[in-house]
Amino acid sequence: GRDFGNFNLLPAVQSITRAGANPTNASSVAFTVTFTEPVTGVDLTDFVLTAGGVSGAAITDLAGSGSVYAVTVGTGSGDGTLRLDLNDDDSILDAEGQLLGGTGVDNGDYTASEVYTVDHTPPSVVSIVRVNPTPTALATVSYTVTFSESVTGVDAADFLLTTTGLSG
Repeated sequence: GRDFGNFNLLPAVQSITRAGANPTNASSVAFTVTFTEPVTGVDLTDFVLTAGGVSGAAITDLAGSGSVYAVTVGTGSGDGTLRLDLNDDDSILDAEGQLLGGTGVDNGDYTASEVYTVDHTPPSVVSIVRVNPTPTALATVSYTVTFSESVTGVDAADFLLTTTGLSG
């Protein structure tokens, strides 16, 4: 800890943040875990996932040292959210031997992490509905295309016109 006279601050988690784009459809994502000071004893058993709507997600890798660590998480399947929490089991300590949050399990827990929104389901066309009445003598007609979720990048090149019975 930092020495302020006779007062040593205990090590703590400063933040757990997303290290990638959000929302995501990636098969794995990373979180950056930042402690208030350099610590040792950080391992995969110090972390737990909180998943909502996603199944099969798992913590797969840990890298780093000092005060910054990277935790990789497989996103599993389904759509929902993933949050990485730290569950203090008294294995993490600073250079002075002070335990994360002090002596006692769970007193250094951190559950205020950023959340990934996971979207593994690709968008699809739900319907294409004719806007104009039929039959018609109009030179142009319109259709309303509805997707299963919000999409971007839709343009005329995405559509193919099929005609029957028309003559020039």
